[in-house]
Amino acid sequence: MKYKVFYIAIILSTLGFMLSLVACQKSAPPPISAEEKHEAPVQLDLTHLCENLSKEMQEVDNTRTTFALEQINHDLKICIPLVDLKQQMHLMHLSNQMYNNFLTVKR
Repeated sequence: MKYKVFYIAIILSTLGFMLSLVACQKSAPPPISAEEKHEAPVQLDLTHLCENLSKEMQEVDNTRTTFALEQINHDLKICIPLVDLKQQMHLMHLSNQMYNNFLTVKR
């Protein structure tokens, strides 16, 4: 019985010590200098990206690389939420055409 109390006391004191170490750690981020505060945020013009997407999709054929497909898919993920439903459906149709063109081998 005495040993059980002794082990429990050791475990509790160890846990208390570990919690005090965690509580004493600094968690505040480093201060931002005056130069960084005045920088203008970079804004991307997604309109240009989304307008050229359908043209890029129509130009895909079996000579393109899978990297080109990955890039177009990345752009699709960005543009789909930004356009209306009719344009979304058009882009999905172009996507199907793009993959058909990519997989077609002329013999």
